[in-house]
Amino acid sequence: MPPPRDNFHGHQPGAAAPKRPEVIHTNNSPGERKAKIDAGVQQLRHYTSHGGKLFHSTSSKAWEGLGKTGGLVPPTMLRNYGVKRVTGEGDVNVPGEKSSVYFGQGSLGLGRALGYFELNQKSTNFSPHLYGGKELHEELSKTRHIVKNWNLPRGESFRNSNLTVDLKQAQSRLRQLETEKELRDALPHRARNTQPYPMMFDLVMGDRGEKKVNLDHRFNDGSGEVMVDRPVMFKDHLKRVFVPVNNMEHAKKQLDQMLGRGHSVEVIPMESLMQTLRYQRDEGRDREKASKAATSLQNKEMTFKGITQAESAIAGLYDQAAASLPLKGYY
Repeated sequence: MPPPRDNFHGHQPGAAAPKRPEVIHTNNSPGERKAKIDAGVQQLRHYTSHGGKLFHSTSSKAWEGLGKTGGLVPPTMLRNYGVKRVTGEGDVNVPGEKSSVYFGQGSLGLGRALGYFELNQKSTNFSPHLYGGKELHEELSKTRHIVKNWNLPRGESFRNSNLTVDLKQAQSRLRQLETEKELRDALPHRARNTQPYPMMFDLVMGDRGEKKVNLDHRFNDGSGEVMVDRPVMFKDHLKRVFVPVNNMEHAKKQLDQMLGRGHSVEVIPMESLMQTLRYQRDEGRDREKASKAATSLQNKEMTFKGITQAESAIAGLYDQAAASLPLKGYY
């Protein structure tokens, strides 16, 4: 007998039909693509990262919620805006919903955000739409089994060094996977040009007054990551949005709807930024820019590698949990 449906299972009988996903990818010709990237490089010809800049990467799935909040809001505050979090790793890897927004600051922080941009492109933890059909079914079966049969004493978890999997994390992962399955069931022929894309926000902290972004915490681990425990509004702080070149038109449309057509926020291809940073690092004429670019690119690789390794270790903990819990059967 199938289990009773709960509040994170799919479409209910009699509910409104799901919205057809919006086409968010533009099919640029090779010439159009090159022209847009070259234009972005020109826009970035004086670009540099510094301590007054903050960077945050996420998925385009966040646009709807950002339209309601007007900016980046700590996950624990989202309910105040009537928004359900649909992006990021959440508490799948780290227990507990976050009470702050995490940013990268300066050159190190730019690299940190670039690493998260790549994770949104490649990691199934951040982007479950990347799962193949068989993979999604297997992950759902395993995670359902863990949640259904969890029997560890309260507060205990499966642990590997400083990484853990507890019941709340497994429940959060199950919600994430069920949400993806719900979308696939409702729209089984979802086209590739409707799939989410990664994006990175480039913001300024401001220098005085109520609109200045005050940091809640700065990590001393060399990651360049900082925390802000209050909303950071786009109208006051957002300067640029970096997205893949084929997603520029969609991002511009979202910003126009959020900020009005007269806004000054630039939408620039991520390909242009990467080309600019590599040129600054390798050309070396400006030593300060070269050093900052090298720092950003190195921390990008370190961030992606470190989190990918942690995800692999956590996947092992899920396998351990599934194998060691009572075998009442997957459902």
